[in-house]
Amino acid sequence: MGKYASVRGWVELQHEQRAAAMPARFAALIIVAALSGLRWGELAALRRCDVDLDAATVRVPRKLAALKDRLGFGPPKSAAGVRVVALPAAAVEALREHLAEHVEEGTAMDRRIGGEGRRRR
Repeated sequence: MGKYASVRGWVELQHEQRAAAMPARFAALIIVAALSGLRWGELAALRRCDVDLDAATVRVPRKLAALKDRLGFGPPKSAAGVRVVALPAAAVEALREHLAEHVEEGTAMDRRIGGEGRRRR
């Protein structure tokens, strides 16, 4: 067991508690955001085809950005932003449950993220 294993477990527990306090459709968003390092726009733009639960990864080919009068999809800011991100087991489990319970074919996160779940400035 690594030196920081108990710290990682404690951090994951905190995020699970925060996720449990949210509406169920946002729980995976909270956990995956906290444990993956993905940005809000990258999370909101995820599609089912970007999520590989067997490999425990998500592919980041695009982002959702707040434009002047609408939300719009586009590529990440730089070529380095297009990447594959490894997910810890807790994030994989949260996504597995989320996809089974809340998501239509084609999307990974609830479409309402761009509306009521959208970060306000």
